[in-house]
Amino acid sequence: MRRLSIPLVLVVVALAAFAWTRRASDEDQIRGQLTRLGAALHVSEGSNPLFRAPRVRSEFEAIFDDPTHASVPELPLALPGGRAALADKATELTSYYQTLDVSFTDVEIKLDSVKLIAHVAATAKLSTSGENATRDTRPVDFLFYKKDGTWRVTSVTVWEPRS
Repeated sequence: MRRLSIPLVLVVVALAAFAWTRRASDEDQIRGQLTRLGAALHVSEGSNPLFRAPRVRSEFEAIFDDPTHASVPELPLALPGGRAALADKATELTSYYQTLDVSFTDVEIKLDSVKLIAHVAATAKLSTSGENATRDTRPVDFLFYKKDGTWRVTSVTVWEPRS
């Protein structure tokens, strides 16, 4: 029995070391959250906002801290601070489009010295299709906070398009 336990312990240690080295870096985790946000805001042709709302709420629960500050220049008021209210507002605003694709590029991540806060600058690319198809590119600033081992957005600011 003892001879069997030594190889078993070695296998467990090797698997743990492999898992540790395969863990995503902080930057990769933040980029993953941005990808997840783009997917949460995605609108497919013919999709129903009533069915999309629970999915957006669920995704926002995993992406945003509670409360979250959000501002968009076209909206006269600050967006709601709670995740659920923010998700509802995002669902409402995206329901005006037949399709909507959102992606984040040119991502620059600046981590604090203890890797608990990250300032992220990115470019949001939005495209819609249909009768009034549009393409828009905007600078966006995010403030991420690492909470319980997960990077969450605590603040997002969408800026006017660059000239």
